[in-house]
Amino acid sequence: MKRRAFTLIELLVVIAIIAILAAILFPVFARAREQARKTTCISNMRQIGLGINMYLQDYDEHFFTWRRDCAHTADCDADIVMAFTRWAVLVQPYVRNSQIFICPSYPQNFWKWGGWPANGCPDLWPLLGFNGLSYDFKLALAVGARCGTRLSAVDRPAQTIAVYENSPVHAERSVPFWACTDPVAFTRMAFNATFVDGHAKYIQAGNHRFVRFRTWELGYPCPNFDPHWYVRNDRNNTWNPSEGWDID
Repeated sequence: MKRRAFTLIELLVVIAIIAILAAILFPVFARAREQARKTTCISNMRQIGLGINMYLQDYDEHFFTWRRDCAHTADCDADIVMAFTRWAVLVQPYVRNSQIFICPSYPQNFWKWGGWPANGCPDLWPLLGFNGLSYDFKLALAVGARCGTRLSAVDRPAQTIAVYENSPVHAERSVPFWACTDPVAFTRMAFNATFVDGHAKYIQAGNHRFVRFRTWELGYPCPNFDPHWYVRNDRNNTWNPSEGWDID
């Protein structure tokens, strides 16, 4: 009885085919996983939008602030700390979940710039179970809150961002916010954002007024994308949401 077996060449061909299929499929699986993480992140941000609006109803439609002097400063109870960390502490009681403030595309215990500018300020988040924060409250809105801005003052709530991811982690071959780069790179930058009216969606930076109006040309040292501020029709930045917004 004649016995049959694979030759070495046949075995190598099979291995090569498997390797080619793996090379094709692994990136597809990685993109599918990232798409799932992005979907989870935007779901989190919708819940955060609901929490923000519940907060606003409890505080006479005033946005987050512990001061009423109209200024832009970085001390522990001022707008920069509020925008980068403290806002989440104020929203957390309304959502009853500290984990939704972390997008699964970010590493655990991620804090913007290593926790600056809250370094040296009282740490409130460990008591509420935070182990990272993936989102910024809009700095312009934090400044506006110090200047008395209320929900009714927002001219275009469906086009005005309240909270956004503090890094464009979902876009392939993206560049970070504030990076000096070729403006063409902004077309590859994208991020999730929650708007003042509570809805959340995925945004291409190329559709943002800051990029469309080339706002960096009015005083920035180099082309970059700065999502902190609203943009007026004259292309200038503003903290006032009755004068500017983000998406047309």
